[in-house]
Amino acid sequence: MKSFVDIRGRRVAYVVRRSQRRTLEIAVHPDLRVEVTAPADTAEERIHALVRRRALWIERQLDRFEDLRPLPVPRRYVAGETHRYLGRQYRLRVVRGAAESVRLKDGFLRVTTASQASPQRVRALVDRWYAVRAHVVLAERLVECVARARQARLPLPSLIVRKMVRRWGSCTASGRVILNVELVKVPTSCIDYVIMHEICHLRAMHHGPEFWWLLGSVMPDWESRRRRLDRQEV
Repeated sequence: MKSFVDIRGRRVAYVVRRSQRRTLEIAVHPDLRVEVTAPADTAEERIHALVRRRALWIERQLDRFEDLRPLPVPRRYVAGETHRYLGRQYRLRVVRGAAESVRLKDGFLRVTTASQASPQRVRALVDRWYAVRAHVVLAERLVECVARARQARLPLPSLIVRKMVRRWGSCTASGRVILNVELVKVPTSCIDYVIMHEICHLRAMHHGPEFWWLLGSVMPDWESRRRRLDRQEV
């Protein structure tokens, strides 16, 4: 059965799992589940008191997993389907030609194949095209964002671009920024928000007041950019 706790106006559900352990433990999972493991004889009031005491920690963990989380949309990779690049929509057009290629032309994402194209082959070609474009675009935007945040003296980190299941981006303790290849599908203003968010973590590896102050100083309109990102479908 679910219980609830209010964290600064945010209603958070948690479930209690009884075990033979001696101590109480709270876990926040990547799918945003909050789970409390407690000894079998622990009173509900004591469990709830612990959850209230750890409320800010729970909020930080939820923010960590929830922030910048992409919402994948299934694709069939058939002609006429809509695909996005830098926030604009393009219709998929599949044609036969002498050599395989993918390019944007006249409002279409045009895929050329040398033989009869299966959805699997079209997907492979499109995914490869997105990956190539993502490495170019995201590297350019990273340089631009670091230059724009020069007053904060943030370093230019090394960049990794790869497929990510639940997040738009992350920053490692060693100072590397990892960006989701899917970012190349959203508007540039949203890309810049994700990058600025992550490079601010180079100075503050948390979501505390220092981090939000820093982000606001280098990108005053970050909230509107984040809202726009939340509305994106890729």
